[in-house]
Amino acid sequence: MKNTKKIFSISATLVLVFTLVTMGLLSSGIAFPGFHGNGSDQMCHANPGKAYVNDSIALTLDGIADEDLWDYGTNLKSRMTVPVASIPYGSVHEFITIIFAQNSTHLFTYIEWSDPTIEASTLNSDGFSFCWNINVETFDATYFSGMTQPEEGEMVDSYTWKADASEDGSQLPASDTAETQAITGSVVDKMYDDGGWSTDDTNEIEVAAIHGNISSHGQTNWGIEVVRPLASGDTQDLQMLESKVYEFTFAIYNGSSGIDHWVSVVNAVYIVGTEGIEDPAPDPDPAPIIPGFQALYIIVPIAIVAMAVLLKRKVKI
Repeated sequence: MKNTKKIFSISATLVLVFTLVTMGLLSSGIAFPGFHGNGSDQMCHANPGKAYVNDSIALTLDGIADEDLWDYGTNLKSRMTVPVASIPYGSVHEFITIIFAQNSTHLFTYIEWSDPTIEASTLNSDGFSFCWNINVETFDATYFSGMTQPEEGEMVDSYTWKADASEDGSQLPASDTAETQAITGSVVDKMYDDGGWSTDDTNEIEVAAIHGNISSHGQTNWGIEVVRPLASGDTQDLQMLESKVYEFTFAIYNGSSGIDHWVSVVNAVYIVGTEGIEDPAPDPDPAPIIPGFQALYIIVPIAIVAMAVLLKRKVKI
């Protein structure tokens, strides 16, 4: 009888541990692969970020995160830690800090990641890309195959910033870790649909970047501020009119170009659209986790109990 009680005690403990670990992953601000929403198989986390809303935001666009809107205490719900990995190998290369804020007309983004050197040439440079889902029904991205190919009529809004090359086209020297310097760059606004990539004629994306010892941990990092309109009126841009969760993927370039970059899986952030800035923004409902993951709640406890029953039959009571 003692052995039977011991078996059931162990089984109950395993169920409890499984439940606590799962709840911890779901509530974590770190975007681990394996969760999804809106039909995507690689949605990065079940709890979307939530852009900090303040219609009186005053931002000096210089890449320096010294305004209140980027402060940890002020803007916690939109602070995301996003892993990026190489294509096609899938090993995590870097963890990116992304913070969102907004007023009634613009979305503000702060991006920071560790990189000890600055690389910029005519072909290969440091930089980043955002891809926002406009209307792709099964918007998806993986570390192994890249982004979903849109169907006819579906579009993805994308913009890429790259550090400018020096005048002779050579690579910029490595930055002194004790020195923080402003880095100029160029933005290309694009759209991706079933016909491939096309460059947008109008570019309303503003970017400012710095590089140096800006981390509290003494690391040499990129610090980048981005400003984009919520609604540009351009059909090739994502129009953030509605108050809802918007999906995006993110990538960084490390002295590279083309597909030679490190990408995230699908992430999401709740944004108050231009049609609803006066309304209080509710906390976004968590995106549904994948059916297979939900099934674990049933399968694992049943498997543990079944194992315990089988073991019980072998124990003399």
